[in-house]
Amino acid sequence: MRTRTEYLFLLRPWSLPAFGAAFMAVMFAATMQEIIASFGMTPYFAGFVPAILVAGLLGGAPAGTFATLLSIPIVWWAFMPPHFEFNPLTAAEYDSFAVFLLMSSLIVCFSHLFREALDLIRKSPHGGPRHWADPREEVPVDQLKHDEISLSWNGIGKSTPPIGRGRREAPGEGLRSLV
Repeated sequence: MRTRTEYLFLLRPWSLPAFGAAFMAVMFAATMQEIIASFGMTPYFAGFVPAILVAGLLGGAPAGTFATLLSIPIVWWAFMPPHFEFNPLTAAEYDSFAVFLLMSSLIVCFSHLFREALDLIRKSPHGGPRHWADPREEVPVDQLKHDEISLSWNGIGKSTPPIGRGRREAPGEGLRSLV
């Protein structure tokens, strides 16, 4: 079992494989949308939202944006009546496009933030989540890094390490600092 998160970084942003993965995700979504539409349901953008999420997580923000921009003309051409032609949009269809653009931009932003957080975890000096200290474990104060923030728990300004990172709180000590 893999314990690291590098499997999401197989595709570099702005690379041809990232855009190819986004294209394949949108084509898979269009196929699934056509299957759903054959049963009589017409959710215009429902199948494309997961495709944009997958494209954004695998290929980054450029691939997610590419998937969004590719899915708009596909939905307009193939799934909005009259099918297989570009027609003038009604006010409700404009609203559908606007909501889809808002949703997809949020999805692309959150997938970008998720990739950045995973990259920071991967590059951290602790080596990621499996190497982080257990908060219940006693850590000697001399092993703490100098760049860690030590909080003042008693309000006087005396620098002490936070609870769980080198010292344990005595019973009632947290209440004394509030009084």
